[in-house]
Amino acid sequence: MKRKFLKIYIFTIILIVCFSNNVYALYNEAKEKSDHRIQFLIDKLSTEIPRHERNAAGRELLEIGDPAIPLLIKSLETDDWMKQYCIIQTLTYLEAKESVPHLIPLLNSEKKEIAISVAIAIGQIGDKRGFEPLHDVLKETNDTHRKSAIIIGLGLMGDKRAIPILKKELKESKNIIIQIHAAGSLGRLGNKEGFSTVLKYLKSKDIEEKTNAIQAIGIIGDKQAVPILEEILTDPNEKYKSQVLLSLKQIEFKNLTEEEKVPFLADCLKNKESMIKIWAVKELGKDGSPQAIEELKKSTEDKKIKELAILELRKKKISIKKDFQK
Repeated sequence: MKRKFLKIYIFTIILIVCFSNNVYALYNEAKEKSDHRIQFLIDKLSTEIPRHERNAAGRELLEIGDPAIPLLIKSLETDDWMKQYCIIQTLTYLEAKESVPHLIPLLNSEKKEIAISVAIAIGQIGDKRGFEPLHDVLKETNDTHRKSAIIIGLGLMGDKRAIPILKKELKESKNIIIQIHAAGSLGRLGNKEGFSTVLKYLKSKDIEEKTNAIQAIGIIGDKQAVPILEEILTDPNEKYKSQVLLSLKQIEFKNLTEEEKVPFLADCLKNKESMIKIWAVKELGKDGSPQAIEELKKSTEDKKIKELAILELRKKKISIKKDFQK
């Protein structure tokens, strides 16, 4: 009886080992196929590929999500600036903290568009390892656009260590755009010291000054700006009404109680202004509460907003019903 039991036991062990080997082989084969598809999509981000194909490849990489991150990081080393730029944007949206050490060297890229996108990307990803490198480049560069991007990145990162740095730029910079961006980033960090600076440029005749001031005032969120923004809206020739309307919503949002915020954002999803709907989706994703997730799950007729909502849900590892994706 014991001998019979031993034979059965040995046979079972052999089966388990064989089955395990087969499963492992199948896993490797599936992973190899998956990696092949991911690399194919990354290669589709190249400059010579038509824009609609690049966009489709980017969307699919976002849908794949975390499994695409290692190959995206590996592919950062390329001479194709468009491919590099698209990879940076994808890693940013995936909030790939593991990519930050690989992004940091690109802060000194000779291609200005890459350096700018990386500075903002490091801030959006929010990994504190990027703080000192951003600060170092800020001290070294005299380029207005690079400085502005780093200042925006420092605000997005949410690290309070940036406050004295941003105050210094606000007070000492002779460049109005840098002053406005410093004020906006201080606003993200809960500091309204730049409010009066931004306020005086809301009616500037310079388009760049005015548009950046309108954006910054929404980020700061001080209700004192509301009458001026409403006055701007009365101008029938005003070209930036959408941004003004968004800033008004942002100010209103910033002055709500925590309980009021999600219902307010849900209502913004019905707004006719695309900028407001996009902002609301991102804020709901950032909120991440069960109530916010439910609002993101609700169907919408706007295809672009639905796609953004799906991406936000995927970032939260939330399962999505097939009928919502149609």
